[in-house]
This record gives sequence, C-alpha cells and structure tokens, in this order.
Amino acid sequence: MRPEPNSPPTTSTAPSPETPLHDPRYPERSESRRIVLGLVTAVAVGLSLGATLRIPTLIGANDISRWCTIWALVEQGTYRINDCPWQSQTQDKIARENPDDPEKPDFYSSKPPLLPTLIAGIIAPFRAVAGVPLDAVIREQERTPRRDRPDEKPEPIKWQAHVYYFKPVLILLNIVPLWVVLILYARFLDRHAGPRDWPWMAALTASALAMPWFSFLTTLNNHTVGVMCVWVTVLALARLVEGDRKRVTFAVAGFFAAFAACNELPALSLTALALLITLGIEPGRTLRVFVPAALVPIAAFLLTQYLALGQFTPAYAEFGTSSYLYKDSYWQEPLEMDALDEPKPIYFFHLTLGHHGMIGLTPVFLFALIGWVRAWREAKVLRPLLAATLAATVVVVGYYTLKTNNYGGSTQGARWLFWLFPLWSICLPYGLMSGSDRRWLRRLFWLALVVSVMTVGYALRSPWSHPWAVDLLEHLDLYPLKR
Repeated sequence: MRPEPNSPPTTSTAPSPETPLHDPRYPERSESRRIVLGLVTAVAVGLSLGATLRIPTLIGANDISRWCTIWALVEQGTYRINDCPWQSQTQDKIARENPDDPEKPDFYSSKPPLLPTLIAGIIAPFRAVAGVPLDAVIREQERTPRRDRPDEKPEPIKWQAHVYYFKPVLILLNIVPLWVVLILYARFLDRHAGPRDWPWMAALTASALAMPWFSFLTTLNNHTVGVMCVWVTVLALARLVEGDRKRVTFAVAGFFAAFAACNELPALSLTALALLITLGIEPGRTLRVFVPAALVPIAAFLLTQYLALGQFTPAYAEFGTSSYLYKDSYWQEPLEMDALDEPKPIYFFHLTLGHHGMIGLTPVFLFALIGWVRAWREAKVLRPLLAATLAATVVVVGYYTLKTNNYGGSTQGARWLFWLFPLWSICLPYGLMSGSDRRWLRRLFWLALVVSVMTVGYALRSPWSHPWAVDLLEHLDLYPLKR
C-alpha cells in the first residue's frame, strides 16, 4: 500500500552529506507561502530601507562613537578620534594620557574596533576615488527666518558628504542581511512549521516585523550585526542536527558563531554551545573546519583591539575607572536611565516583563516560550539547539540582571538581549501550531503582534530613545527619571 502524502515515512535512513534535506511528511512550498514570503520580505526590507534613508545618519552617542573611529581611520590612519568633528557629540569614548599635552587627553572610541575597521576598509577606496573628505559640507543653504520670529537668524541647512559614504554602508550591513536571513528562515519553516499555512506565515511575519532589533536597522550598531550572525549560526546548526554533514555548513556555523561574539560579547556563550553541539555531531570535522573558521574573526578582533588600544581586553572592562571618568565626562554625573539604581527584583521584572522586557515589549515572545516546550516534546532532533537556547537565555539574562542597572541606557528595549531572539524564533512555529484549530489563539496572537509591531513602529524614528512603555510611565509621573 502506498503511504499517504502527509504520513511519516515507513523507514528512516540518515541522509548522506550531499543529500539535500527535505522532510517527506510535508509538501513543497505552496504558492500561498511563496506570496506571503515575497510580501513580508518586501515590507520588511522596504520599511527598513525607507527609514534608513529618512533619519539622520549621526543620530546618537552610540553610533557616532563608531563613525568617529571610521573617520579617523579613513582620514588620518589612526584610531585616535580627537580631531573628528563629531567627537564632542559622543560620551562613548575613553581617555588616554597624551604625552605631548597632559591637559588634553587622547580619546578613543569605547566600542570594539573590529566593525569600524571593516567599515573603514569598505569606505576608503571610494574616499580615495572621490577625493571628498567624509566630513566635507557639499552645500550650505540659508534658511528663511520664521514669520513669528523675524529677528532670529536660523542655522543654515548643511548638505553633508558623510551621508553619501555612510548610508550605503548601513544598507549593506543591516538591510541586505535582513533579506538573506528571512529567506533562510523560510527554509527552516518549510521543515518545521508543519503542513498547515498558519504557523508558517505567522512565524515568518513575527520574526520579520515584530522583533525589537528591527528599529536598529537604521543606525550603525553592533546589535543588528550580532543578530544577523546569530540567525545564520542557528540556521546552520539546525541543518547540522538534522543530518547535514557538509564542510561548508560546519564552516558557516563556526565563522558566524565567533563573529557574533565579536560584535555581541555575551554571545560568546553561543559560540561555546555551538562548539559543543558540533563536537557531538562530528568531532573530526568540527576540529578541522568549525574551529579554524571560528578563529578567523576571533583573531581579527584581537588584532584590531591591540592596534587600537595596545591591549587585548575591550575598553568596556575599564568602565568606572579614570578612562571613563575624565574631566567633564558624562559618566561623572549620568542622567536618565544611566542614573538608575533599582533593587534587583524590580530591575529583573522590567528586563523581562516590564518597560524594557523581552515579553513586555514583544509579547509574541510568549508563543516562542510555549513553542520551546512543544518543540522539546515533538522535535527531538532540535533538542541540542533548544537546550542551547535555554542555557544562553538563562546565563545572559542572569548576568545582565546582576551586573547592570540601566537597561542599556536610552535605547528602545534591552539591546543587550536582542541576539537571543533568533534562537527563540526556531521555537516560534511550534508555539503557533495549535492556532490552526483554535480561533481564540489566533486572535491572541494578532493582539500580541499588534503590540510588538507598535513597539517597532514607535522606535523607528530613533532607536536611541526610550520605549513607549517608559515614556508612558514617565508622562503619568509613575517612573520619574533624572534629567
């Protein structure tokens, strides 16, 4: 008797390394899924592209700190940012003694230098060909005085050259990878979302448009780079635990697991967990392929760190020392979120459920939590990844609860935790499967999706600002901040 199209196969054989993975229980991608993938991808890419082109390129202390390093490398061939015209606009810098003038210290960005160095390498050839400095003013246009203020002379509009150098970098760094990971995630959903369309389409939509890191695609930062690297790592590991044994898959998992840690230092926990998973799959290929691929970004990170500061430890390790507490430093008397010192139970609540919470701002995350339980029970092949997801979440949330007190400063969500979301997205389709037969569950998801997308929409104008929940509480005088 021929088996039914959607029935499990009668025999199970491990695929060869060259055999493409396909679960015979489920049909090939339907036309409706192809249409939804195209629509969701177009909306996500188009929205992020439009917002990136619209908002200012130099938008906050965090991204300006990195742009200063890029300017210094391209224009002066040094990591010292003293002469950068935007240096005064960022407090994310450290001071080093200037032997020529002890009264005027040398400033360096406090951000890891690997990413700015790579970007400087991209920009430098175009700067050389164009011959236009990054900080040049291409055109200055006078403003017409306002009718109600005829005696006030407004500042002229300055058309800056850096926009033409920096905007393409943001597109290449943030938006192109977004398109790639959505395509890869759709392939994962083909294998794990089941034969019904609801969990496939809902998981794709939520992962593309409802995650808090989406608003950071418009600005230069390490978090979106870390998120994209974790996405690629997780999807490569999923292929490996499902039976893929290709060298390129081991290499991709190793390189991006390490590069994720180079951009999000806490993601080093994922790098270690990925190493354990691949060792359990095939130790020989892990040592011959995964490890060498992982050493490439790690070596680059250490090299650029030494070239920039003459040390291998990140500048973050010096927080609270004289490197940060120089004369007129912002950190001598921090404001707003940076001035908070809440009891740890309250801080933990807001970091998870409250005004900066993974669940509070992104309630679709609840379906990922439910999905973890169901996936552990039904998708045994994914158990190594599920265990890694839980372990990384507990370790990182616990670490930031104990070691920090400001939620990442003036930022839309707990940005240190953004890289965990791709890990939980592998659980999301399992948490949505029951919605195929339960209307109330679908309605609950739509409500959670509205709130999650609203969080993203509220943040698009400036990711370096407070989430809507903080603004609401402060306007109601329930959560006063030091100004």
